[in-house]
Amino acid sequence: MLPNPLKLRIFLILLLNSLEIKKADLRLLLFHGSLKTARQLAVENSSLDVIITGHEQQISDGEMVGRTIIVSPGGEGNMLGHLFVSSEGKVFSCKNEFITFNYLTDPDDNLIRGRIDEYTKIMTEKLK
Repeated sequence: MLPNPLKLRIFLILLLNSLEIKKADLRLLLFHGSLKTARQLAVENSSLDVIITGHEQQISDGEMVGRTIIVSPGGEGNMLGHLFVSSEGKVFSCKNEFITFNYLTDPDDNLIRGRIDEYTKIMTEKLK
């Protein structure tokens, strides 16, 4: 069996080759791994445009590695990242911003709050 890092690299090469064949406009990798490994992947795979990572719960506000932008929204679910990508031909530019929110003081999303309340009601009934 191949070690995990090698499996990841082989998979990524196959995936990027597939995207090349399909002529993808943007190659974005959502990666649950360290910033260090994300940087290595960007160096090794120069056709990646964006890597979004979040394993280490560190904030990375648009670090460029070669031609790849790497972003990470931090941890604890307290930030929402907005990554704006624009292109002129095959040249991409990115702008990243974070919106900090607090679950104790910011307003709820009514749909999500309804689902939470419904689930709480069901579980409360089961515990009776």
